[in-house]
Parts: sequence; structure tokens; C-alpha cells
Amino acid sequence: MKPTIMRWTRIFPFALLVTSILMSGCISNENDEPTQDATVTFLRGDEVLLAVTCEVAETEKERETGLMNRDHLDADRGMLFVFEPPGEVTFWMKDTYIKLDIIFIDGNGTVIGIARADPEPDTPDHLLKRYPSGGAVGWVVEIDQGLSREHNVTAGSRMMISYSLTLTYE
Repeated sequence: MKPTIMRWTRIFPFALLVTSILMSGCISNENDEPTQDATVTFLRGDEVLLAVTCEVAETEKERETGLMNRDHLDADRGMLFVFEPPGEVTFWMKDTYIKLDIIFIDGNGTVIGIARADPEPDTPDHLLKRYPSGGAVGWVVEIDQGLSREHNVTAGSRMMISYSLTLTYE
């Protein structure tokens, strides 16, 4: 009886690893769009200033695409860009048709700056306005322009993230 138990204790971890690898190939994301959502809450002390549900852009491709080619963003929605490790970043409005607040957040979850960005349709890439972070950031949140001002989100506000994950299997 003991040899059977020993055999299964050796085989089980290997079988679990193989199953995990095979299942990872079944997760689909045909459009290279973010599939993970997060609730981003901005705070001042214990006071909640604003909470938005964000698509999460954490791969290079997702960050490059961002909110390009969209003509609408609900007031309670946004996009969360994740930068690991934190660093200085610059955003632009290439092929973006929505007025945005671009909120730069350091690696500790503190807002270090907010840029108000307007669409620049038909502007050549080299003439597009750049929006630098002004310091190392771990996250950037894009929301509908004016929301941060309306809800008193300013430099020094804190951010909290709650993740949820939706998987699609083929």
C-alpha cells in the first residue's frame, strides 16, 4: 500500500503542472484587449473621492493600444495601466477620440500628477502633445476628462486597487 501512495505523491505534482500548462493554452483573448478588470478607488484619508471600474492594461501590447479608436467612455469606467517595475512614462493621444484625465500614480499609490488631454485627430505623430509622468509611476489611470476635478482627485490623493478576473475558455 505504501508504494502506491509514494507513487501518487510523486506523480500528482507533475500531473498538476502538465494540466496547468495545457489549460493555459485554452485561455483566449482574440482582440489583444485587456480581460482583467479592477476597481480603482481614489481616497483622501478615509474619504472615498471616486471609484471607477477599469480595464487593466499590463502587457506592452495592451499599454500601447490603451483607449485608441474608441469614441465613448462611460463616466464610471476607465483604463488602468500597470508598470512593473515603476518608471517614468510619457503618454500621447494617438488615435484617441475621448477627452481624458491621465492620472499618474507612484509606486506607493499616491497621485503625483494629472494631465488633461484632448483628442488631436489628424495630427501627425511627431506633432502630438506628450504628457510626461513627472516621476516614476507604478500605475496610470485614464478616465473621462473632468472627473478628477469634479471629485477632488488631486496630487497627494491615494489610490486603492481591487482586482477581479474574467477568463474565457475555448
